[in-house]
Amino acid sequence: MEKLDNPLDILGKVKENLDRKKMSFAIFMVGKVLGYVTKLKGPQATAKCMYKTLVNTTLAVTNMAGPGEQISLAGNKVKTLYFSVSGVPQALLVTSTSYMGSLRVQVIAAKGYVDATLLSRCFVHCFQEMKEAARV
Repeated sequence: MEKLDNPLDILGKVKENLDRKKMSFAIFMVGKVLGYVTKLKGPQATAKCMYKTLVNTTLAVTNMAGPGEQISLAGNKVKTLYFSVSGVPQALLVTSTSYMGSLRVQVIAAKGYVDATLLSRCFVHCFQEMKEAARV
C-alpha cells in the first residue's frame, strides 16, 4: 500500500475506489434482485430486505447536491439547507449537502458511541488540510 501525504491525493484515491465500487456488477445484481422481490412480494418485503442490510452496518455516508442559486419557499429566501436521513439504525451517520457553493456536513452519532468534540476537531482539521493543499 502506498503512502499518500497530500490530502488531495488521498481524496483522489478514495474517489477512484468509490467510482469503481459504484460500477460493480454486485450493485447491478442487488438492484435486479430487489426489483424482483418488489414485483413478487411487494414494497414492504423490499423495505424489510433493505433494513436487514442497513441494520448490520455501523457507518453510513450520504450526500446531496443542492441548488447552486438561492431558492425561496412561499416568498421567503432560504439561507441554508440541510439534508438528513432519520430512522436509520447506524451508530454513525455523515451527511453532506451543498447549497449555493457552500458545503454543509452533518454528523449524527448514537449517544456514547463517539467523542463528539474530538470528532468535530478531526473534521475541522481534515477540511483545513484539504483547503491548504488545494491552494498549492
